[in-house]
Amino acid sequence: MFFECRDTLEAYSLDLKALAMKILDLMAKALKMEAVDMKVLFEEGHQAMRMNYYPPCPQPELAIGLNSHSDAVGLTILLQINEMEGLQIRQNGMWIPVKPLQNAFVVNIGDILEIVTNGIYRSIEHRATVNSECERLSIATFYSPKLDGDMLLSQRDLHYSNK
Repeated sequence: MFFECRDTLEAYSLDLKALAMKILDLMAKALKMEAVDMKVLFEEGHQAMRMNYYPPCPQPELAIGLNSHSDAVGLTILLQINEMEGLQIRQNGMWIPVKPLQNAFVVNIGDILEIVTNGIYRSIEHRATVNSECERLSIATFYSPKLDGDMLLSQRDLHYSNK
């Protein structure tokens, strides 16, 4: 059982990394950046996963699922497993629910990509709420640039150098 779970998570992790790299490649093209710059920044970067379980709560208005925050990473890919609403984003000072779609990911821009893109792609404040009747399950996969380099930003391009 343990090895089956491990193998499944490893395959999921590899597939999500390929998806993240494709998204980053498309973002670089849209920004008229050299695709290789984005690839060098993230390809050997750090990937982390967080599995979230929010049990039913009889008084959801008194409980915090996950405080409001923006992700410090470059990119987050979220799978809302049981498609239970709970993710909210702040827009114009109001909290807007993100309706889960069957077999779909939520892709979230993190603080690093906001910096890398000079604010063209914005990191967004979000939070998770709990439900009074149903549990909520999600897996967040985070992508950060590699740790052993420097980001040097200019007006037009991202430059990345190894130490």
